[in-house]
Amino acid sequence: GDGWEIECAQLDMALQVRGVSSEKFLICTWNFELQPNEKCKRTLMLAAYSDEAFFTAKSYPYRFKYTEWFKSIRDVLDYARSDEMRIRRRVKIFEATWLDASFPESLKRLSSFAFHNWVANTLWLIPASDVASERGIEANPPFAEWFSVLEGGGGFYNSTVDVEYNFAPFYLLYYPELLRMVLREWIAYREPGLIRHDMGAGFIANGMSYYHDMPVEENTNYLLLLFALWATSGDNSLLNQHWDVVREVVAYLTNTDTDGNGFPNDGTSNTIDQGSWVVQHAPEQVYLANKMAAAYQAVELMSRVKGDAELADVCRRHRVVINATMHRNAWLGDHYAVCLDRSVIGWDSYSIYAGNGWLYPFMMGIAPDADLVKLRFDIVNSTKRTWRTFGSTHTNRESNLWISQNIWRDCIAAYLGVDMLDHVDAYWNLQHRLNRSLGGAFVDSYNCEDGWGSLTYYPRGLTCTAYFFAISRMHFNRATHRVSFQPLRLPLRIPLLQLADWERERIPWVEFERAGERITIKCTEPDLVRGWEIKVRDPIIAQ
Repeated sequence: GDGWEIECAQLDMALQVRGVSSEKFLICTWNFELQPNEKCKRTLMLAAYSDEAFFTAKSYPYRFKYTEWFKSIRDVLDYARSDEMRIRRRVKIFEATWLDASFPESLKRLSSFAFHNWVANTLWLIPASDVASERGIEANPPFAEWFSVLEGGGGFYNSTVDVEYNFAPFYLLYYPELLRMVLREWIAYREPGLIRHDMGAGFIANGMSYYHDMPVEENTNYLLLLFALWATSGDNSLLNQHWDVVREVVAYLTNTDTDGNGFPNDGTSNTIDQGSWVVQHAPEQVYLANKMAAAYQAVELMSRVKGDAELADVCRRHRVVINATMHRNAWLGDHYAVCLDRSVIGWDSYSIYAGNGWLYPFMMGIAPDADLVKLRFDIVNSTKRTWRTFGSTHTNRESNLWISQNIWRDCIAAYLGVDMLDHVDAYWNLQHRLNRSLGGAFVDSYNCEDGWGSLTYYPRGLTCTAYFFAISRMHFNRATHRVSFQPLRLPLRIPLLQLADWERERIPWVEFERAGERITIKCTEPDLVRGWEIKVRDPIIAQ
């Protein structure tokens, strides 16, 4: 067939390519005869390979990393044949971290669906120095390795900062090194004090492609992700590598407050580009002010470890001002305003974004310096006012919703003692419905009025990895060597993935059960958790 290399290892099998219109289909036929109770098995292996230098980062050519090990598609097939049992075993171990956990069936389905969609958008690359030489480019690649995630049908931007912010719990649990790589790349593309929205679109990463910056949002996203990776890894060298940038970014954030109330007046355009103007662009947004407060608290903690008392004091003072304004001007009795300017249409709407910035501090065991009682009231009341059939719209005055932001809201609610886990049934039902009609793999955006989905083939569905933290209300911090839990539901069984020994294929699991007024905890693989303080915090009653 055109463009296909077909090999049939078994003589009683046949493969052919047939064309239907512009589509081509690979058809496998297998002729067999079986006697009663007789069994036989065939394994079909599909492989793809490219050594083309198809990607450009800062004008330097890159190709897939797997070319370090595989020099042809024949090598790929040989590997699949020789290591089939090991591959299957390791895949089963990975899948079990989801399937054997105490998650609702709809969450397991959604997670599997989202993961495969995310993987299809990933690019792990190495420099193609031979091609660079042919093109007359000096053999000085800007990155020893490259990792990015394309934004799917949202524009194919490389590692959009606000998108990575939502699915980064996957990195923290399974592969922190990937987040470390992305953070290094972001700062290489920054402007002074400004983390850009993306690094380029498609297979060209020569600079931001989106049509405007999102300064406050992306700066705070960067700071919170750096904090989360540092707390998860306990690696202080991260602070040394990023500290000059941290100081630049904080200086930019503090300067966005032009009237002294702590809230940002400048640089407030954000990622919610299908929302109303007040949600996406308004100055002095509560969402961004809370995110700044969370980032300031995170940087203050890192500053004390780094020995930067000056920056710690700057962050503390600005956070205090934000909190005072939040209490005095943003609270409307049962929810937070969207922004402080009362002349803007929709300023007093119910929004699902007020507490968005606090999830990573929660995960790392940091008590947010915020009014948690009001945040809880806000998240409950805003959910009631915004909920439609398949999730909450951005505000109660809008028809558009994003599934990823609903998941993020649910996880924050869990840490506030509010059980919204059953919402995942609606999220999965939407994916099932859309993919039986419109298609699009993981569809993040849905318009409740016209029934149309967008942001298709989108990697942000992997935000559901945050449920690993939320359902157990896990606090994990390698810097303090402590991990604690306050399960939202009982009984509960989840893997403690941060302490897994992947090389030896060993993962500790923690199991929780109620025993009278107490919660008991049992942990497998005790040698992997030796030296850690693991405990259950006081039980809560989820609402």
